[in-house]
Amino acid sequence: MTAPTIDTTAIKQRHPISALVGGLHQRGRWHIGPCPKCGGEDRFNVKDDEVFLCRQCHPDYGDVIEFVRWLNNMNFAEAVAWLENAPQVVQVAPTKKERTRREFRPLRDGNWHLHPKAVNLWQSYKPLTAETIAAHRLGVGYMPRSKCRHERLLVPIYSKLGLVMVRGRRLHDDDPHKHWLASGGWEGVTLPLYNWQSVRAGEPLFICENPIDALLSTQSGQACVATYASGYWYDEWTQFIVAQQPSVVVLAGDNDEAGRTMNQRIRQRLTLERVRCHDMQWPEGMGDLGQLLAKV
Repeated sequence: MTAPTIDTTAIKQRHPISALVGGLHQRGRWHIGPCPKCGGEDRFNVKDDEVFLCRQCHPDYGDVIEFVRWLNNMNFAEAVAWLENAPQVVQVAPTKKERTRREFRPLRDGNWHLHPKAVNLWQSYKPLTAETIAAHRLGVGYMPRSKCRHERLLVPIYSKLGLVMVRGRRLHDDDPHKHWLASGGWEGVTLPLYNWQSVRAGEPLFICENPIDALLSTQSGQACVATYASGYWYDEWTQFIVAQQPSVVVLAGDNDEAGRTMNQRIRQRLTLERVRCHDMQWPEGMGDLGQLLAKV
């Protein structure tokens, strides 16, 4: 009898390496953190969620199957079976003492929401109500701690520490530099899921990238939180969602490769916690949740 064929490509797509190891932080295309084998601080590196290495005890690149074999001392068949049987996230404590971080200083609130043209400029970007703009203190002004003198649409991000980040975007869509920027100084701070206040226990929940798209969704009656960008996700966010016990989570990362990778990573984390979730099914031509909601 011929042995069944194992689709290793599908296995790798279902199980991004970064979703199997807790405590990693993202730097561009990399996820970096303590090695789950030797515990060395920032020795473990995952590139594009496809290959890994440890600079001390696994200096050669390996895929997710090789990762499981190496970590658990398994053969190929055992590693595949482990991956296909609801793998658990490996939590790692570094053996070295964590580097002392500079003490976080909250940003000074600039009262950007008081700008006389804030409502008009925001509504020219997205169909937000004046009530939504006011409730979330969306404003217009200069990025804090920046020498740039271009006014931007500003989204203040608050946590129990105070104002921890401001995200800013140029005012007009025809501006070649209209992409979102983040103020500096928040490294080492766990950001809150944006619009977490909209979540209702036991009800459906959407997760998208753009904070403003999350507000548009909530305006339309559907609770939605935002991750700020496709690469952001914290273990605390997983714990928060699990505690709310949503009936279903709809993963609405942007309709591009980065958004699909984000959906896959979050789905892996939530599925391990027995949270039911599925990806957003995009109508043809729709690039993100905000674009879809603007058509409603």
